[in-house]
Amino acid sequence: MKTFDIKKKLRSQQVTVGSWITIGNPIIGEIMANMGFDWLTIDMEHSAITISEAQQLIQVIELAGVVPLVRVGDNNP
Repeated sequence: MKTFDIKKKLRSQQVTVGSWITIGNPIIGEIMANMGFDWLTIDMEHSAITISEAQQLIQVIELAGVVPLVRVGDNNP
């Protein structure tokens, strides 16, 4: 399992840089993941990104060594 150093950076009060993704196309995720960000947040609350699209985005983001985060659309199980 790949490990990310984002927690270590936050604990040592280092600056982390990230962005938000509101388009469900994995090509967008791949492009953004290769721009040097520490993390990318997939916004499922204010976009039409589906669970399937989010899964694909998470995969391409992780493959680039970037931390994927997800803002969920609601809190229903």
